Amino acid sequence: MRNAIRLICVLLLFIETTAGAARIKRVAVLEFENAGPDKNLDWIGTWLAEEFTQEAKRAPALTVIDRGSLDAILREFQLARSQYIVPGTAKQMGRMLGADSLITGKYQVIDGVAALAAHVTDEETGAVLVTARIEGPFSNLSRLQSELARNLLSEILGAPLNLEAFPDRNTDAYHALSDGIYFLRTGLLNYALEQFDRALTIEKNYPEAEYYRGLVFSRLEKWSDAVAAFKRALPGVTPARRVAWHWEAPFAPGATHGHIYGIDAVEARADPVKMQKRILFGERTANGTRLYIPDLDHRRVRQIELPDANIILNTLAAATDTYTMLTSADNLPRPKKVGLYAISAADSLWWRAEFPVKDGQPPMIGVTPDSVYLYSKPEGTLTFFDARTGRLQWSRRDIALDPITVPILHGKNIIMKTVTDYRAISLADGSDAWVFTPQTPSTSDIENGRLLAIFEHGAASPTRSGVATHPLLTGTG
Repeated sequence: MRNAIRLICVLLLFIETTAGAARIKRVAVLEFENAGPDKNLDWIGTWLAEEFTQEAKRAPALTVIDRGSLDAILREFQLARSQYIVPGTAKQMGRMLGADSLITGKYQVIDGVAALAAHVTDEETGAVLVTARIEGPFSNLSRLQSELARNLLSEILGAPLNLEAFPDRNTDAYHALSDGIYFLRTGLLNYALEQFDRALTIEKNYPEAEYYRGLVFSRLEKWSDAVAAFKRALPGVTPARRVAWHWEAPFAPGATHGHIYGIDAVEARADPVKMQKRILFGERTANGTRLYIPDLDHRRVRQIELPDANIILNTLAAATDTYTMLTSADNLPRPKKVGLYAISAADSLWWRAEFPVKDGQPPMIGVTPDSVYLYSKPEGTLTFFDARTGRLQWSRRDIALDPITVPILHGKNIIMKTVTDYRAISLADGSDAWVFTPQTPSTSDIENGRLLAIFEHGAASPTRSGVATHPLLTGTG
């Protein structure tokens, strides 16, 4: 008997909602079902979901669930491509994603004619709230999808939606993007990257393909490539764009120089595009390191001199909207100590400190809006400092963090995964607000701000579907 996946749901926050059509506020877009005879067109279902997601994100008053979160759910339910999702499963998926409504539909292509239908279903009652349908030549598939999405969204909003149409692209590029998303969801990262590259070969300016390339590079832990892809995916990025401002780094000839990307890893869970906070350019000088920090809003560049020639360049740095943590290290690749520099968003030095390196393993560095934390694996020590002053807030020595899983900020707690459990740790004093210990060593998780879903791989499931849900009230934050 095949082992199933047991699902543990940790309730983070309970929010009451109202019934009726006004509930259409937070939507998830599921794949469309291929109702036609040609299964070689299954890829259209994935593509329609992606395009509908992009259209819905531009609609006022709607919050759209990120496709990355939805793909994680689809992987856990082991749904095949363009497979019909039964109402009970759809309802369960909607609850896990924190969506009040689900957008999905069907399509078929017969004798060169494409018929597309979409509808919005209430997650709680299963009632169909809004429907839309369109039909036309398959050669006009992109236009048909766009009109269908506008019609459906106009019905949701109760008023016409006048937005600039997305570019009409080559159908082969759509096909490649869809195949890439499918491979990404199934964990075939190299195949996924090949398809996204193929889509960009066909359509050079294809932000959606760049975004998914960034997700692949993130999964491969190729952070610089991921950031570059996400930057190219930003709205409005196009080779023909008029240059509004230009700056060229005044590096001295022959000087050692590089860049530092300020990244908020916590935001990568919700929106990888938003995780990059700033970029700094560094240059070695006779007295240390000179930093150039572009201010794109005011079209100027600030400059900071740090008396430290060991500032690490060509790397990622932990950052939030208000500050960036730079690191320095002596005697690389086995440093004896590391230095931390807290640089404010106004480009001033808040504080600096040095820490010894234990057993050749530098500490892991993380940030929250108000705190900086260091984790020493050899000592099992987690220490929090005030972000503004660098003063010690608290320290504990009884924890073995999972170095891969990104923490979750929730209210006054930070939820961290250790090698044996999940625990919500108070940001104020380091005490455990709650601890959950899975029954299996292999787990994965997703969260939506209200619910943390933990999947226990290999656990026997008592349910026919292979997924058991358990609300776990383990504390408030």
